[in-house]
Amino acid sequence: MTTTSPKKILIVNGAATFNGHGGTLNMHYSEFAAEVLRGLGHSVEVTTVDRDFDPAEEAAKVVEADAIIMQFAGWWIFLVLGIAGIIGTVLISDILISSLLGVFSFSSFWTIKEIFEQRERVLKGWFPMNPKRKHEYE
Repeated sequence: MTTTSPKKILIVNGAATFNGHGGTLNMHYSEFAAEVLRGLGHSVEVTTVDRDFDPAEEAAKVVEADAIIMQFAGWWIFLVLGIAGIIGTVLISDILISSLLGVFSFSSFWTIKEIFEQRERVLKGWFPMNPKRKHEYE
């Protein structure tokens, strides 16, 4: 059996109140991963993106981490598409296709941000609330 030295692991918990759900499944997955990894002797820090945080402190955690686990919900597909697009941008030599993939990647990442910000816009009264989701804004 091979043993490894303990690693410093950062778990980015994407649990967020979204679409009527409280992010409990993501929270469970993140807590379970942290518990298992700590049981294996690793140092684990968990950051929840739906909470206030200090950007400088979070950047330091990323730099210090040996591994980063990103646990996100339904918008994870945009993360995958964004990363795939960036990889394609680097690997494709045609400047036009590479540029288009870069724009596509940025748009995918931006969509994740927009999903979260739309709720805030509704709460501020900038956009009408969907009557079917009234319970999300109470």
